[in-house]
Amino acid sequence: VIVQAGTDNPFTFLKNTAVAFVFAAFGPFPWHFQQSHHSFALLETIPWLALFSLTALGVWRERIRWKSMFPVLLYALGVLAFISVFFVSNFGVYMRIRIPAFLALFSLLPFGLELFARKRQETVVRIPKE
Repeated sequence: VIVQAGTDNPFTFLKNTAVAFVFAAFGPFPWHFQQSHHSFALLETIPWLALFSLTALGVWRERIRWKSMFPVLLYALGVLAFISVFFVSNFGVYMRIRIPAFLALFSLLPFGLELFARKRQETVVRIPKE
């Protein structure tokens, strides 16, 4: 997938950069595959989408602690922004380069897991002892 920068118009540049950021963060998508052996990339992409949604939910719920999460989020979003501007035309390259951003975001995963642990604890039925 080739996304042109579109430097002649600022709105085109912002739109194309946003599309490239989504491709770099969540892609490649199944409709980007040209050959069947590219589908092995889904083995990484599908679990990443599930873990990212859990991480994003936890970060959103614990946004009161934004000062402790800010450096990690800034680093991960910076890496993904860099990839989206320079490497989005080759998904093999950006899948390897985005791994440090994923590892940084995975450090925020316990915020989402804590939310599920609380929900599970609330739903457990307690039987009173006689």
